[in-house]
Amino acid sequence: MGVVLRRRMQLSEWLDRWLASYAAGTVRESTLAGHKTAVNLYIKPRLGGKKLNSITTEDVQRMYTALKKSGRVRNHPEFGHRLSDGMICRIHYTLHRALDNAVAAHLIPSNPTDGAVVPKPNSKPMHELYQVWQYEHEHPEMYKFTTAR
Repeated sequence: MGVVLRRRMQLSEWLDRWLASYAAGTVRESTLAGHKTAVNLYIKPRLGGKKLNSITTEDVQRMYTALKKSGRVRNHPEFGHRLSDGMICRIHYTLHRALDNAVAAHLIPSNPTDGAVVPKPNSKPMHELYQVWQYEHEHPEMYKFTTAR
């Protein structure tokens, strides 16, 4: 790939190449589908038009912040247009892998996702899970199942 092409390549072009040449065949179909969703619904609309070699950590961080506030494609009755922390983590994983491969291909000097701060996925704290477990064991009659033969 020539130097001129490297300077002009947009992120969207690299992501298409990455999905076809790097991700396809190296991950499960379900993982590839998740990468395609992250790329087409979230990354390309916000950063796809930028030149690959001009994307900064600040650009990536702004994208994550915007996605957190209003990144959901369809309005959710409870969450509105906010995107979950877990989804932002999956988007980060996809973008990070794609840009790591761009570094390996000598298209960019470093990965701009390395300095970005990604929210931790929301999950139930262990004490809540323990309370559920404890309740189930204190009231086994509520959790007995019978099978008809």
